[in-house]
Amino acid sequence: MSSIYKSLMNKTQNKNSYSDTQGRVDTNDAPKENVTHYLELLDFGSWTYDIKSKDIILSDEIYKLFECSPKNFENKLDSFLKFIHPEDKERISIARESIMVGKTGPDLVYKIITNSGNEKYISEKIKLILDDANEPCKLVGVIQDITKEKLMEKELNKLEYLAYHDELTGLPNSRYYKEELKRQWECASETQSSFCLMMIETGCIRNINYALGFDIGDRLTLELVRRLKAFLDKDTFLSRYSDDHFAIIINGKRTTQEYNDLAKGLIHLFKEPIKIDDFQLDMVINIGISIYTDKDQSVDSLRKQAKVALVKAKKEGKNTYDFYSSDLDVQHFKEISLRNDLHKLTEENQLQVYYQPIVNLKTNKILAVEALARWDHPEWGIVSPDEFIPLAEDSGHIIEIGKAVLREVCSSFKEWNKNRTPNLKVSINLSSIQFFESDFVKNMEDIIYEHGLNPSFLIFEITDRVLLKNKDKVKDDIGKLKSLGIQLALDNFGVCYSSLSYLTLIDFDILKIDSSFIKNIYTNETCTVITKTIIEMAKELKIKLVAKGIKNWEQLSSLKLFNCLAGQGHLYSRAIPAKNIKPILSNGVCKPTKPNDVVIPKVERRKFFRVPFARLLEAEMTISEIKGRKVDVGRTKILIKNIGPGGLCFLSNISLPVERNLILQFKTNLLEEEIKVLGHPVWTKDYPNYNEYGVQFIVDENERAGLVKILSLVQIRMKQDSLFADGNFITSSPNVYFKEL
Repeated sequence: MSSIYKSLMNKTQNKNSYSDTQGRVDTNDAPKENVTHYLELLDFGSWTYDIKSKDIILSDEIYKLFECSPKNFENKLDSFLKFIHPEDKERISIARESIMVGKTGPDLVYKIITNSGNEKYISEKIKLILDDANEPCKLVGVIQDITKEKLMEKELNKLEYLAYHDELTGLPNSRYYKEELKRQWECASETQSSFCLMMIETGCIRNINYALGFDIGDRLTLELVRRLKAFLDKDTFLSRYSDDHFAIIINGKRTTQEYNDLAKGLIHLFKEPIKIDDFQLDMVINIGISIYTDKDQSVDSLRKQAKVALVKAKKEGKNTYDFYSSDLDVQHFKEISLRNDLHKLTEENQLQVYYQPIVNLKTNKILAVEALARWDHPEWGIVSPDEFIPLAEDSGHIIEIGKAVLREVCSSFKEWNKNRTPNLKVSINLSSIQFFESDFVKNMEDIIYEHGLNPSFLIFEITDRVLLKNKDKVKDDIGKLKSLGIQLALDNFGVCYSSLSYLTLIDFDILKIDSSFIKNIYTNETCTVITKTIIEMAKELKIKLVAKGIKNWEQLSSLKLFNCLAGQGHLYSRAIPAKNIKPILSNGVCKPTKPNDVVIPKVERRKFFRVPFARLLEAEMTISEIKGRKVDVGRTKILIKNIGPGGLCFLSNISLPVERNLILQFKTNLLEEEIKVLGHPVWTKDYPNYNEYGVQFIVDENERAGLVKILSLVQIRMKQDSLFADGNFITSSPNVYFKEL
């Protein structure tokens, strides 16, 4: 109630202002007349109830509020009470009875149903009036229509609710989750207690939305939430912070075994498929667990740790969970960084399409080019599809990436046509996830026709994975694509045991022999026989054949001997950007590079000496800084080939950008001395299963002097003992070492 409202109520308490017979206000009473005018101006209604006569007198404003006429109103309390909403009637009656015996309470707020059936909200203040004998004689009340305020309050509450809750499930959303996590962290920090954060990812909801529609996906989500709620304690915080991600915050210190049991229980909830209409839908969940135990753990680090654990769990397979451990290595750090930035790939035009020629092995004529996606990441440089495509498939971003690749291909092909590149075809790899999209073929068709092109220039490559699920839809989509004139290629043929059976299901135009057979075609008799057999089989079936991964002349000679028509690989050309492929396409041919028999003497450009090792030295590497931003990353095993006061050469199974603003830290031991040094990569060389990097150190003169001292002693020891092993040297090859990590 406002201060004016309360002041008016005090004025109406003048007990000499009322008649003791009629229960009416004395009209000659000037103060009361003023009060009445004030009430009318403020849209307040007033009433007086005579306890002895049981009569109640209402002001005109109340009649207006109740939407009734004084003629139809019997001046009794029951007539007044009948307007009160049934939900509030008992509460208000009890409150009035309390006031009549002298008890005071807060203003009453309740709903009424008017004579016309409308609902209104009322705020009411009641005062007990005593007679000269100090006995209760009257109740006076002032009421105000607060319907607009209440409706506005409800709307604001609704908006606030939507701001903090997921619209579909009603669960706390990302905003609520972050604030709750911060609150839990603050509480645990002050009380030196513990709590647990579990991040759950359901990898199928997004795909089901694409394949079966959002109605089925929403119902699946609601069933998932129902099961989670039924399993978890009522005081456990459960949030849906994105479409297929949920967070659970568990208070109180528990044992690791208790957390293990809880995670296992969550996974067991979805052991059986969920039935939605006629669909039996398999649920796949992974859980990452981070436990707050240390006051030095920040909220961000706790959330990051749970994400890391989730990534590790997903690597272990479906329906798994993992706890965060402090050995977050560079590869996991990179993977999390790429996963978080996937949406930027298409939104910020970071996608690039490279092209590799497919040539006639006899004439060197270019038959087609294969389009290969690359990610020009602002921190990690050019990222290969082997690294980001699995992440994009897992998150569902592959749908938009696939569309973006097709748009880029159409744009490039249209540009090439201006230079008259007749009969050129472009091959694009399709992901199995793209076939989950309900309008997949139509979306592809729309993009092609947007560019004014005939679809027949395209070849779509699929792997046998595409046919493992949703086989009927895939066959139907493939039939529609072929009806548009698009050719179909089976990629990596021969790897899967079921490759042959797929030839009976789908009418493929092209088979692409997996590069693993080509790699050892002239050294491994089994590979030779398999490759030769596939080539002969393709001829019998009248299916075109392409050999992948041709890297040297020995492989090329073997393929020519077996009459393989077409191939692609580094011997002809690496995958290169569209602007660089254009001159090659204009020429129409792509010849294999000739072996270089001329040995060019290597020019030594180093300012400082290098110590080459007979065996590779094991070391640890971490990222210290990226583009001026400090990062907190665990250590990754690497192998040092040589080292000097100015830099080192190392091998790693992690792809790193060659950037001056990527600061790496290296740590190893020689002669029982720890060597810890910073540097940045300056060159790289690719090998089949690892990369070789050259690093320039970032050291001051004192640090360099220390390195010179240790390395000079190493050189002396190595001259004395050719089997020098005073360090973490390995005896295996790089391939074996990195495979065993």
